[in-house]
Parts: sequence; C-alpha cells; structure tokens
Amino acid sequence: MSIMQMTFARGVAASLVMLIWINKDIMNVMFGQVQASCWPSLIFRCFQGALSLFNGFLLLKYFYVSTITIVCALTPIFTVILAYFIFGSQVSAADIRALIAILFAVGLILTGA
Repeated sequence: MSIMQMTFARGVAASLVMLIWINKDIMNVMFGQVQASCWPSLIFRCFQGALSLFNGFLLLKYFYVSTITIVCALTPIFTVILAYFIFGSQVSAADIRALIAILFAVGLILTGA
C-alpha cells in the first residue's frame, strides 16, 4: 500500500468516525453563532489559507521543504497587510512589532545567520 493510499484510507476512517460521533446539532454550533459581519473576514481567511497551501505544494518542485515551511511562517504578515487594506482592520502597535519580529526571524533563518 502506497503512502497516498494510506493517507486516503486514514482520511476515510477519520471521516467515518467523525460522522458517527459528531454532535447532531453541529450546524448550529459551527455556523449559527457566527455574526453576519464576520463572514467576509472568515471567507477571506479561508481563501488566503487555501492559496498559501496551494503555493506550498507548487513550490515543492523548486525549493526544499524546510525553506517552504519557513516562508509559510510569513502568512500572518500577508494576512494583516491585506486585511488592513481590504477590510480596514485596525492593527495595534504590539501586532506590528510581533509581525516585524516574525519577518526578522524568517530573514535570519533564510540567510543562514
């Protein structure tokens, strides 16, 4: 059995267990309590996460896995920048300092320092 077949079988088994043991009122728990004003941000974040995952798989042809993992750590920076310009989200000074620290750490790792 190949690795892909094992991964698929694990996903099927996990899905079956989830369907058997899942809360019957899951739609209300997961989606019913989300305010309508939060939907655009959630959809944007899901799209951005899927795009980041797709880019990671695409870049496996050109870079090492360790490099891709480090660059994927930049996802919060892109999310904050796009959310600021698209949604007008407020960014605190502490958030900016944390994002600069992430950018600095990724730069150090990529340059081999």
